[in-house]
Amino acid sequence: MVTSSRTYTTTLWRADWESQNYYWRVFGILRAPLTNGAQELRFPIKRLPAELMAQVMYWYIRHVQEQARSDRDDEVPPTPYSWLTIRHVCRFWRNIAFQHPQLSTTICLTRYACIKEMVTLSGRLPIHVYERPTGGYHRTRHEALAILALVMDNLHRVATAEIDDWHWYDVNYANPPTTLPSETSPIQSLTWKSCLRRNVSFLARNASGPTILPRFSFPNLQHLSCYWVGVQSIRHMLHRSLLRLELHEPPPMSENSLLAILEEMPALEFLTPLPSEVEHRLRERCRPRGPRAEALCLPTCRLSNHGRPCMEAQWQHGPGSTRVGAHTVTCCRCL
Repeated sequence: MVTSSRTYTTTLWRADWESQNYYWRVFGILRAPLTNGAQELRFPIKRLPAELMAQVMYWYIRHVQEQARSDRDDEVPPTPYSWLTIRHVCRFWRNIAFQHPQLSTTICLTRYACIKEMVTLSGRLPIHVYERPTGGYHRTRHEALAILALVMDNLHRVATAEIDDWHWYDVNYANPPTTLPSETSPIQSLTWKSCLRRNVSFLARNASGPTILPRFSFPNLQHLSCYWVGVQSIRHMLHRSLLRLELHEPPPMSENSLLAILEEMPALEFLTPLPSEVEHRLRERCRPRGPRAEALCLPTCRLSNHGRPCMEAQWQHGPGSTRVGAHTVTCCRCL
């Protein structure tokens, strides 16, 4: 127990040190005095024009966000909002941070006040909202609902979203009135986790529930990832141009239901994961037999099943099939 605690503490310290060291390499230790004999760089970063400084800051923000979302178990990711330190280096940097809206378009869902400020500072630019690496389970009910409402109010600007939708057992969640006008969302990538919360120490999956964002249409959606969500809750999001569909631990679905959905998404390139019984039937559909055999008409599509062996098959068509062309489908283990 002590060894495990020491290892975790050491990992935390190393992650913080590496994050700080990276910041120093990019921006320089502007406030640190020069050591004896040291000379200042001929062209330090603080002499860059404001427009170039804004670009450096922007890509630093993106880098920190990607590191925070990394799935590497051996490292502790940096704090998503560590880039906010750029506001406190000097007045010049602070002015850049507040005068360039693109620096506020990558939003981590932490505190409500901070999220609201970022949404305001980003102007009318498309925004990208992400859950913090620890998730949103520790929020209070009031804060969680307020943050979700704030994101929904600005959904017409959201290009990428990762949202934890937390429900409480003692609260009834009704669908919004159908009289509200329908809207078109520009979102291209959506990750939605639907969970139930009974109390502080008990969490449960919510594999059933109302339709997600029912009054929106998603013509630009290319990547949809859902956790503990039924297909019927996202049926209106599945369209012909969707490229990636990830259904993590959905409620049981029939083979015919899944195949019917796949038929409506001819551009699909990635599907994961599949229930074992549906996967078996899907393999059979890869090798149709007999004069009346039919096969799915999909482009090159990757079917990924966690922990299952790899399988490659070709979607071929029988003599009686009305579909034309053969397409390659690859099922592989998700590492």
